Amino acid sequence: NACRRQQGNEDDVVLILDVTQSVGAMPPINVQELRPAVLCSSVHKWLRGPSGYSLVYIDPTLVPLWEPLDKNGRARVLDSHVAQHETNPHTGYPTAFKQGARKLDAGGRPNGILLPMLKTSLEEVVALNLKENGHYIQNRLRPIADRVCAWCLEKGFRVPTGPHANHIIGVRPIPERWPLLTPEKMAKVVKSLGEEDQCFLAVRCGAFRIAPYLDISMDQLETFLVALEKHCAAS
Repeated sequence: NACRRQQGNEDDVVLILDVTQSVGAMPPINVQELRPAVLCSSVHKWLRGPSGYSLVYIDPTLVPLWEPLDKNGRARVLDSHVAQHETNPHTGYPTAFKQGARKLDAGGRPNGILLPMLKTSLEEVVALNLKENGHYIQNRLRPIADRVCAWCLEKGFRVPTGPHANHIIGVRPIPERWPLLTPEKMAKVVKSLGEEDQCFLAVRCGAFRIAPYLDISMDQLETFLVALEKHCAAS
């Protein structure tokens, strides 16, 4: 879709991007260049925020054409004299939506605990200066990712071939080496790792998802890999 849009065939293309797994860990995305209709991201991954919020960019030219799915009171003009004259006589609530993308905000009141946490986390991400040094995180994590891939080849796990991101690595057991390590057993490995060794990873579609970040040391990685092999063998 991105290629078609760049080639000018825009009439039948609406580009929607979920960048949850990349924003904050990869070079910044330029919305002027990609021109998505919608770009969205949860904040609890590489934006380092708390669960419960997501951020959404919407093409300004589309905002006037779209109505919110959640037509809540906070999306409407509640605090102006205009609202008093545009009230639905049956419900008593105003009908006019706020200007701009604010009309598409989620309902409910802003969370006074989560919003300051989110503000701080976004400031920390901005401080990494990815706009000027977009590959900073990937370069920092390259030795970690290289060690994970080398360990996998040694221990009988398959990793992606060719270029791949260093902040999220899919690790799939080779059946000939790990015939009993089913997805169900892998889920138990993840549970045991967290409870017994305070090491955390996920399992998705028959693969371990290893996601290192800037604060992991090589010593911590080695501890994690030893624990992972131990629990896989015990399964």
